[in-house]
Amino acid sequence: MFLDLIKGATNAFDVYKALKEDKDRNKLLKYAIIAEAKFNNDLAQIICRSDAKKMAIESPHIYNCFSTETAETLLLLGIPAYKVLGESKRPKEENIKELNRSNTKISLYDKKTAAELYEFYIRKCNLLKALSTGNSLVTTKISLHGRCKNIDHATRFLIKRCE
Repeated sequence: MFLDLIKGATNAFDVYKALKEDKDRNKLLKYAIIAEAKFNNDLAQIICRSDAKKMAIESPHIYNCFSTETAETLLLLGIPAYKVLGESKRPKEENIKELNRSNTKISLYDKKTAAELYEFYIRKCNLLKALSTGNSLVTTKISLHGRCKNIDHATRFLIKRCE
């Protein structure tokens, strides 16, 4: 077991070192962000079509399947998402928070930058994963369907911006 831990750490270090030195690093990371967004979009759509609350009761682990590995990788490498996504300014918190309102129209997503959409949807995924891990999906007073719709909209527009 200890050897597996060392091997995993060595592999993580090798990936870290390779990405730090790769001149095409941002292209690779952007590709990973798009691929992850597509997966999370599909998962969010399936949950919404299947009744989000019922899924939380019958299959709560599905919420833990949202992927946030790109955000973790960017944090490990010390690279802000906005740079990988080809933007010159970091997203403003108030612009991200606008998407969190319960009456947010889909047209607002179309006005946001890729970095704002990415930051917003990663936060939603992390929240749902944390609630799933803590067995709190159905005990909290949040709309699971609404959160999954937020992820659906944000990832859809993020993919559109990046491709």
